[in-house]
Amino acid sequence: QPAPAPVAKAEPALRPAQTGGAAVQIGAFSSRAIADAEYAEVQAAFASMASGASKRVEPVERNGQTLYRTAFTGLSREEAERFCTALKASGRSCFVR
Repeated sequence: QPAPAPVAKAEPALRPAQTGGAAVQIGAFSSRAIADAEYAEVQAAFASMASGASKRVEPVERNGQTLYRTAFTGLSREEAERFCTALKASGRSCFVR
């Protein structure tokens, strides 16, 4: 008898998950803990724009120091531009990748 097909776990979202190739980088931080905290803060403050996006924290070496690039990924270009514009309007820095 065939095994039942796997069932994907549903994630609650305000809108369908996006599969776009754009990302909003919110900074490069000196520790993973700071990167995670900044991501969580932005995610909470901009929940409707962050909904459906994925988290990416990427370690990079700069001048002998490890920084942690932090971004919201999986957005369409238009969503990413809107999100970054809202972040800048609130006094935060960001850019679209």
